[in-house]
Amino acid sequence: MTDPDSRSVVLLRNIINVGYNIQASSDSKHKLLVEYDTGDVNDTHALAPMALKTKEILCVEKMNALADKGYHTGEQLQQCVENNITPFVSPKEPSTKDIGLYSISLFSYDK
Repeated sequence: MTDPDSRSVVLLRNIINVGYNIQASSDSKHKLLVEYDTGDVNDTHALAPMALKTKEILCVEKMNALADKGYHTGEQLQQCVENNITPFVSPKEPSTKDIGLYSISLFSYDK
């Protein structure tokens, strides 16, 4: 109620807590904080905006972006690719139960 940066944050499906949803980026060379945001955006809609801001601040033509599976949405990945940002994001496990399809965890990377 007193901190304008705090938000209602969903911890699990029905558990909501007041806290902070912080997005941050760092550079790989010096490991320094480049950009941060405590706004209303959740992880699923934050990859492209944070990557674009970071790219602009670093003044680079292209870059790689590494993020955890909470950032795995097709729209965000596409926006990165369209702006010369190569995203490396682990895919999420599907939210549906086994319906006879192959689970993502059954696949492995083969160069």
